[in-house]
Amino acid sequence: MRFYDLAIPSQLTAALLPDLTLIVGAMILLLVAVWRRESAAHQPTVGVLSIGLAVVTLGTVLSMMVRPLPPSRSGSTTMTAPALRPPRRTCSSSSRRRE
Repeated sequence: MRFYDLAIPSQLTAALLPDLTLIVGAMILLLVAVWRRESAAHQPTVGVLSIGLAVVTLGTVLSMMVRPLPPSRSGSTTMTAPALRPPRRTCSSSSRRRE
C-alpha cells in the first residue's frame, strides 16, 4: 500500500487528483445539463456523459495506483511514521514541594 506525505505539496495534490477530477467533471456536467433545453434526446446525452465521467475518474484512480509517487524532500517514496515521544510534563509552581 502506498502512503502519501501530505505535508509535501506535490504529494498532497497527487492524493487529491481523483477527487478534483470528479468534482470539476461534475461541475462541467451540471453546466451541460442546465444550458440545453430539456428534451428526450438531451437526457441520454447527460447520462452518457455521467458514465464517461465515472470512467475517467476510475482511470485516474487506477493510474494513481500504478505510477510512482512524486519525489519527496527526502527522496524516498514511502512515508515513515514519526517517532512517538511521551508528552512533556510541566510542573506549576504551586505543585512543587518546598523544603
